[in-house]
Parts: sequence; structure tokens; C-alpha cells
Amino acid sequence: MKVALYLYASLERYMAQPTSPGLPIVEIPDRLTVRALFDHLQIPPDLPKITFVNGLHVEGDEMLADGDRLAVFPPIAGG
Repeated sequence: MKVALYLYASLERYMAQPTSPGLPIVEIPDRLTVRALFDHLQIPPDLPKITFVNGLHVEGDEMLADGDRLAVFPPIAGG
């Protein structure tokens, strides 16, 4: 299945090869949770701090569906 995956800041280095030039669309196995996707991409479990699926905040146990949009942010400091 295909999802739009936006990895921000230091998480960008874990981005899978996009299937669409210029778009962050990636092909992933079916029936993955958000956490399982992070494992699949070899993202250390302590790095994703804020995750949105289709604009809604999620904790990680949610099942992904074809066409979902994920935005993932690492810890960010500043003021």
C-alpha cells in the first residue's frame, strides 16, 4: 500500500525511497501499525515524539490504511 510520509528534522534520514518523484509517497507492507512502520524504517523508538495520521494526533497502535498521510516530528527544543 502507499502512504504519504513526512519525516521532519533529524528524522528525514530514515525516509524510505519515495515512489513518486517530488512527493513523499512510499510503498509499505499491508497491515502495519504506526509503530510497526517505524520499526520497518529502522527509526529508533525514542525518536518519534509527535505523530499525526491524516491530521489527527496518534499514539502508535493505530493501523495504517492505503492513502494515509503521516507527519512525524522528533523532540524539538527551543523557545
